[in-house]
Amino acid sequence: HSAAVTCISIFDDDAHAVTGSKDRLILCWDLRMEKRVASLRQRMGGVNDLALFLDQMQVVSVGQERRLTFWDLRDTEPAHALQLSAEATALALSRSGQLLATGGKDQMLRLWYFEGGRFIQDGMGHSGTINRIVFSPDDRQMVSVGEDGCILIWNVYT
Repeated sequence: HSAAVTCISIFDDDAHAVTGSKDRLILCWDLRMEKRVASLRQRMGGVNDLALFLDQMQVVSVGQERRLTFWDLRDTEPAHALQLSAEATALALSRSGQLLATGGKDQMLRLWYFEGGRFIQDGMGHSGTINRIVFSPDDRQMVSVGEDGCILIWNVYT
């Protein structure tokens, strides 16, 4: 990368990683061989966060371009992208792989179906940018943290 690295996800095999950066790139690495094996370029603006899907071949990213972008690591072009109303700074994929959550500068937490990227619901509670989101091990709750100093717990009903 040629700019700040903003996110990383390690594959289940512990031999590969995918990283996102302010340089607009999503890079896939072979950690054992110490080399880059795939390179994806976001259309514009830096990558703020990403999540690796269970199959270890699909990645979802959010960034400064205000899009929720679905990637296949075997292809250099996005598989699908959804326009967002504001810049997302945080992204989480449920452990089941069925849901994903985004949060960002508009202080809204949004829940989506991974398959097809269909919007489910949004939630308001933060008074500042959302910095991080995680799903509970049973996927029934999410926890978000933000620049407002708050830690919020969200119940997930689908």
